[in-house]
Amino acid sequence: MKSAKFIVLIIFLTGIHTVQAQMRSGGKKLKRVVCPIESGKDLNFSLGARIGDPYGITAKLYFPERLAVELVAGRTFSGLHDQANEQAFYTEIELPFDETEYLGHEISKLYTGQLRWVYHVDFPNYDGLDWYVAAGGQIRYFEIHYVFEFFNANPPSANVSSIDDPYITLGPELSVGVEYVIPYHTMSSFAEIGVFGDVNNGGLDSQFFGGLGIRYNF
Repeated sequence: MKSAKFIVLIIFLTGIHTVQAQMRSGGKKLKRVVCPIESGKDLNFSLGARIGDPYGITAKLYFPERLAVELVAGRTFSGLHDQANEQAFYTEIELPFDETEYLGHEISKLYTGQLRWVYHVDFPNYDGLDWYVAAGGQIRYFEIHYVFEFFNANPPSANVSSIDDPYITLGPELSVGVEYVIPYHTMSSFAEIGVFGDVNNGGLDSQFFGGLGIRYNF
């Protein structure tokens, strides 16, 4: 949670800096910073921060023909998938007891990585504003500490115990979003929603995610 608050603070301070820069310009004519997709260069690079699911660092490399590739490294919030993690106790954990009952869990070390291709399309009559579709893959690593009660028939007994379960989930993802290059500045902002398909369990367990953030364009 402290990491998320720190990222929000960075975005807030960057916004203040943008406003101050425009106020200092007075009546001078400023050169517009063109959208990286429209700049005509072979590629541009941007680096920034995002909040949401996941929150962390985002790096984006722009190519001609409206294509880009993006890498996201960060963390996710533990409470977003509590129901799925409770169900996983019964489907994924094998214990040598006659009967078990889930009591609760805690999650730690929630690391997330995303790698995807992005295709941009202009919004007509809106300078610097694009919408995009992104497709790629996502991997998540976390550790679950389960607390449970177990029962044995012979001899009859009931006890409380716990177990740690490291878990890796991965699969394809698809998302859509909007990206806006802030006028007279080398900053861009974005917001997106998407769906991630966990293929670890032999099926396709869909999970929705989303986020927003800001990047500096080099």
